[in-house]
Amino acid sequence: MHDPRLSKHMLSLKSVRSIRRRSAGRFRPLVESIESRVLLSTFTVSNLGDSGAGSLRQAILGANAGSGAETIDFSVAGTIALTSGALPTITQNVAIDGTSAPGFAGRPVVEVSAGGFGGLVFGAGSAGSALESIGIGGAAGSGVTLDDSNITVAGNDIGVALDGTTPMGNTGDGLTIAATSNNDVIGQTTTFVSGVASDAISQASNVISSNGGNGITIDGSTGDVVVANYIGTDVSGTIALGNTGNGIEVESGASGNTIGGTITFNNTSSLVPDTNVISGNRGDGVLFTSGASNNFAGSNYIGVNVTGNAPLGNTLDGVAMTDGAAGDRLIGTDINLPPFVFANVISGNGGNGIRINDSNNDTVQANILGIGINNMTPIGNALDGILIEGTSANTQFGGVIPLGNVAAANGRNGVEISDSASGTVVFNTFGGEAAFEPYTNLGNGGDGVLVTSTGGGNIIRTNVLSNNRANGLELAGNATGVQVTEDIIGMNTSGMTPMPNGGNGIAIDGTAHGNSIGGFQQSIIPQNVISGNVGNGIAITGSAYDNVVFNSFIGVSVLARTTAPNGGAGVDIGGGAYANTIGGSAAGYRDVISGNLGNGVELAGGTTGNVITGDLIGTDDTGTVAMPNGGNGIYIQDGSQNVVGGSAASSGNTIAFNDGAGVFIASGTGDAILGNSIFQNLGSGIVLGAGANNNQPAPRLSLVKQRRSAVIFGRLQGAPSSTYQVEVFATSPAARSNPAQGQIDLGSITVTTNGRGLARFRFLPPPQPRFTVFTATATSAASDSSPFSPGVPAERSPGSFRSVALSRKGSQSPWHARALHPHGPSTLVWSIETAHHRRR
Repeated sequence: MHDPRLSKHMLSLKSVRSIRRRSAGRFRPLVESIESRVLLSTFTVSNLGDSGAGSLRQAILGANAGSGAETIDFSVAGTIALTSGALPTITQNVAIDGTSAPGFAGRPVVEVSAGGFGGLVFGAGSAGSALESIGIGGAAGSGVTLDDSNITVAGNDIGVALDGTTPMGNTGDGLTIAATSNNDVIGQTTTFVSGVASDAISQASNVISSNGGNGITIDGSTGDVVVANYIGTDVSGTIALGNTGNGIEVESGASGNTIGGTITFNNTSSLVPDTNVISGNRGDGVLFTSGASNNFAGSNYIGVNVTGNAPLGNTLDGVAMTDGAAGDRLIGTDINLPPFVFANVISGNGGNGIRINDSNNDTVQANILGIGINNMTPIGNALDGILIEGTSANTQFGGVIPLGNVAAANGRNGVEISDSASGTVVFNTFGGEAAFEPYTNLGNGGDGVLVTSTGGGNIIRTNVLSNNRANGLELAGNATGVQVTEDIIGMNTSGMTPMPNGGNGIAIDGTAHGNSIGGFQQSIIPQNVISGNVGNGIAITGSAYDNVVFNSFIGVSVLARTTAPNGGAGVDIGGGAYANTIGGSAAGYRDVISGNLGNGVELAGGTTGNVITGDLIGTDDTGTVAMPNGGNGIYIQDGSQNVVGGSAASSGNTIAFNDGAGVFIASGTGDAILGNSIFQNLGSGIVLGAGANNNQPAPRLSLVKQRRSAVIFGRLQGAPSSTYQVEVFATSPAARSNPAQGQIDLGSITVTTNGRGLARFRFLPPPQPRFTVFTATATSAASDSSPFSPGVPAERSPGSFRSVALSRKGSQSPWHARALHPHGPSTLVWSIETAHHRRR
């Protein structure tokens, strides 16, 4: 961008050429042979006439007739009004130097009013030419056209009057760069030599606004650099004078072009970007289309004014990549620099911040979408921060710090991936908040990230998705193949303080299927943290199926040392959702679902076939410290054929310390509760509502005998001639509670009832500590599990008996036992049952 402070460093293009000629000659030998020389000519414009001696038209004709690098300078200032036709096409290497005009002080003082004729054309043979500090407006078609290469266009007003504010648009583009023109420089470039700006190549910015087409069209050209221009604004960069089309359009296979600059250092070690302001246009800010590939855009303000902190939106998208644009890069900073010091600011636009449609292998890193360069002012794009749609494949959105993006304060979602877009990586994105800052007014109006794509292979990793008005993340439509791993959703960047999303942390709805919430990517975040949200931690609804939630902390902080409650359930599966899995039996797959205000896990509304396995529900990540959910550990209402735990090793859940029951099945059938550790919940371990699980009765434990081990006798009254799985549990003295629960799963046996529905059983558990309470559950072949049986405490161990004497006074008298050991009891009630079982 132009800064008047640079004026004292400016040299005219004649001086630049003189410097370059002297530099080139320094390596010549001291003694040279005499050779023929071509003297360079300077043509001076001495009047403002349309034609004749001293006119600009005549100067161009004279320069075209030359054979070397010619210069056109000015001894007059003002407006040259064309009345006889367009100016001649430039066919030689010609520098038109408006800085030479009297009164020049960093802004053009000479303009060409084209009067409806064609604009200025640099045609074949004009390679190496330059246009500096001239105003051009009122042309039919483009104001300036480049048809040859290595042309410099700097410091000009193209489409505005000399005051830099009054529109004087050309009917076509402000500037057109044809496929025959490559390696051009449009605007200011500043390099640094030993930390000091090199005066010889400092140039002022162009103002390219109010034109009937695009501000700049790069039509098949390669290697062009567009830096430090005002495209769609006045000279101050604060007033919209939009081009009717796009700010910049890159099309027809154009490749290797640069929009904006890379970041360099000056002698004070502060960063100096070559920033374009591309704002106020009626189309997109920047459009890459029709096969435009491998182009770069860095450090631009697109949709905001020159301060980077106030809106000046383009009518459509800030940046659009469409119709086969491939391998293009929007990268706002260098990987070795501090995070988010400089970035593409793409905010305040009437559409999306960025839209990628039917385009592959594009990279978007270190961009700010929806807030200002100050990382705190909301300037939302009206729609999404970024929309990736169509068949777009392999979009890289974000990267290692500092290459993450900010997508906040946008009207719709921070990130949306739709249609069949595939292979997208959303990495290190701040979705709904500023980078590393706790501001709470920056949420997106919809979700932090919304995925509806059926394309598969989309990864959402190491992001902070918080403070959004809807959900932190939503998988909707028929979304499939999405992995969500190591994200913080509903908390601040540290994962310690809630920054609630207004809806759920994660919502999975529609027919979304085959998605994974959890993973094991290398990350500074150890696992998903889905906590602190207004609604549920995770809600799986609609007809969503075959989704898996694992290695996630839900309702607690990043290290599970403190609670961070979600306002509803930790996980809520409802409606027609089916066959989803919460947790896993493999190492590292378990979830911590604790501290939530509602139930830990809730299954409701007819959901079927879900599995809850290997999880810690109501505890910290060790399974020993109480972090209760405010309701039940697991609550099932009108849910059938769901499994809580399982028969395989490590598939059981730990369900403890919750403020309600361990598992409450209000209604529904076929809900199996197997292999879990359920203890110290305030309510019963397992509760069945009326008719739930077909009122499956619990076993009755009739005897427990303990020496070094225990023998458990019991009976089950069930359906006649039916098979049941009976699980037996022990609870340590420290975890004993009333009503009975089951802390340690001792194993199971299969029993079959007789014709009266009765089955008696005998169970030999492994050795247990003294004073253990034993309980049992029964599960039918139809997967209806019972509540826990009443707890039966083990008798005190009598030590090592040498012998026991059994006696009774008569056939109707009770049996008595006398232990022949000085420290044992003299009678044992269990002797009666022992004898009874022996007779059977």
